[in-house]
Amino acid sequence: ARVGKPAHELLSAELGGMAVGSPAEAAEGANVIIPMLSDSAALLQAAEGPLGFLSRVKSDCVVIDCSTVDPPTTLRTNEQ
Repeated sequence: ARVGKPAHELLSAELGGMAVGSPAEAAEGANVIIPMLSDSAALLQAAEGPLGFLSRVKSDCVVIDCSTVDPPTTLRTNEQ
């Protein structure tokens, strides 16, 4: 049985972060978003739809995609 909070939550809180329920919540008010995901499917899941970060990204937000994805996926997320 786990005692206390998971290590990633403790580290996040120590560095001034907080846990959120979705990529959209994480993007709320952000000036910069840097996704680093393992493949195209993971990026699209995090970026698109009502819970994706693109649904709440500000017009002047800078998105620096460091994911391992194919060029069509990069273009798809850039066009949204």
